[in-house]
Amino acid sequence: MSKLKFLILIIFLSGLFLPLNVNAEEVNGVELKVKKVVKQILPIEESMPESVIKTYTDGGWSLNEDLKQLERVVTYQGEEIEVDGEKAKTDSNGEAVFELNDTEDVDVSVKNILTSDVKTKSIEINKQKNETVIYENVDLTGIIKNMGGEEESIEEQVEGDGEVQIGGLKNGQKPKRGAYVHCNRFNGFTGDGRYYSKTKHPVKANINFFQSDCDVALARSFKCLKDYTNSPYCSTKNKSTAGKCSPNIAKHSRLYHKHTGWFSPSK
Repeated sequence: MSKLKFLILIIFLSGLFLPLNVNAEEVNGVELKVKKVVKQILPIEESMPESVIKTYTDGGWSLNEDLKQLERVVTYQGEEIEVDGEKAKTDSNGEAVFELNDTEDVDVSVKNILTSDVKTKSIEINKQKNETVIYENVDLTGIIKNMGGEEESIEEQVEGDGEVQIGGLKNGQKPKRGAYVHCNRFNGFTGDGRYYSKTKHPVKANINFFQSDCDVALARSFKCLKDYTNSPYCSTKNKSTAGKCSPNIAKHSRLYHKHTGWFSPSK
């Protein structure tokens, strides 16, 4: 082998053992995983029978005896999380991942679904595993209480502002199958399919809510929670928005139907 070829071979082999040239951001970068968890709460009224509590706990809710409430933990896809000005949306597990430069700490911010208040949490970053969880409590009492136009006729009616209202129900009223409703929030299989005021009949309202389209939709998506903000998802203003959570989230008919099983439409 000539001296020139031998020299080229030595240079080539030496190059195999040289350190890779990786930019500083990749060397110093760290990954932060943020998870948003929503705890949905149903306070237990003194009049609530043990059988109703058991129905909920058998269906995936847990009983907090100290706080006298039923609880369910859910995660939502599509919630926005911000870390030091960088925004990302959560996946189906309620998680968002951020690639950060090597830094000592960052501020993690999330917006409350109902109030739009921003909650900020300071996280200390290290080169090891970086994960954090942000919790939000949502009391469903007011949500169930305000679902739909109580004491309105179920027939279409023109209000003073000229807007058509549909799907309103009177306390204790059972709509006809196929009727428009604000949302199918009282069609669970354990109840009688009637709309009850949460204030006047809290137990009956809870029984009918369990495994209704609305109950299922609230577990799957935060969109129904927006009904009680300035940007409602379902609405009695027109037929295209009434009962919207049923077809879009629960995958059932937007029109009234009574469940005969765990989550089956009526026959």
